[in-house]
Amino acid sequence: MKKWVVLLSLVTMVLFCYCNKAAQKGTMSEVKVMLSWDPGPENAFLYYGMDQGIFKKYQIELKVIPSKGSSLVATALLNRTVDFGFLSSDYLLTTRTKTPSLKAVCVLYHQTPVTIYSPVENNIKEPNDLKGKRLGVLTYSAAYPQVVGFLKMKNVSGVIEVPSRASVSELLAGQIDAAMDYTNYAPVLMVVKEKRPVNEILLSQDENIRLYGTSISADESTLNNRRELAERFVHAVLESLEEAKSNHAGALAALLKHSPELDRSVEELALQKTESMIYSPETLTKGVGYMDSDGWKKSIDTLIHLGALNTDLAVTSVFDDRFLQTYRSELK
Repeated sequence: MKKWVVLLSLVTMVLFCYCNKAAQKGTMSEVKVMLSWDPGPENAFLYYGMDQGIFKKYQIELKVIPSKGSSLVATALLNRTVDFGFLSSDYLLTTRTKTPSLKAVCVLYHQTPVTIYSPVENNIKEPNDLKGKRLGVLTYSAAYPQVVGFLKMKNVSGVIEVPSRASVSELLAGQIDAAMDYTNYAPVLMVVKEKRPVNEILLSQDENIRLYGTSISADESTLNNRRELAERFVHAVLESLEEAKSNHAGALAALLKHSPELDRSVEELALQKTESMIYSPETLTKGVGYMDSDGWKKSIDTLIHLGALNTDLAVTSVFDDRFLQTYRSELK
């Protein structure tokens, strides 16, 4: 009789565990992700993954929140009002003394997208051409120290920095001669909307600048205390990146569907530029979203070299690749 009682108890326990796991598996989890700005080309894969049911497949109900810069994203992550955020990697590194608990979970841009752009007629093709010219700078931007350090590294003096919006309209009005921005934003706007060809001085073309661009980051408490959810989110992000890679038109359509105020012709070219950074040649072997100690070490060294970072950092303290690794292992 005792044997039957024990057996019945075991069966009941197994059934309870199975039903409990099944219930958990079927429960959707809300995840809040904050963009680094308003929706744009770097977010297209996210909307694509939502529309294709990839996040739903991982039992995630994604809530996308626009922002106005990395500082706001970092604050939201630290306050845990959002779970994940698009964060410029240079900001992540330069603010480590203030925000030591933020870590990257994957990297979108494997090179810095920062550029100095100008109308072709201004004949600014290389750093030395900026001598005596008015350069529109975004002093509040995390990319500003990159630009300052780059010009100093190139021994370019006599540049007239003009705190401004570094916008296309200011360039066209002749208020500034050149401006800083991301290569997949303002320069594209000038080419497509204004029909004005541009010259660009891309910081990434300098062999001494090896710096990760946009990453997706989170607070350590989220990564450790909500590990299972974090893993599902990262896996959904990586799968969305993989799927969007071969469907440019689909990714563009998803972006425009969720942000109908965007101009299709502008976003078409902007997305092409964005994809060239997200799907860098290294992703063919290392996978989309990859990051490693070597890449982060080079990023730290680059910022120190540019004078944008005044202290060395422990490489392992700035990123968490656990979920990247589990995703790769599942693909094998």
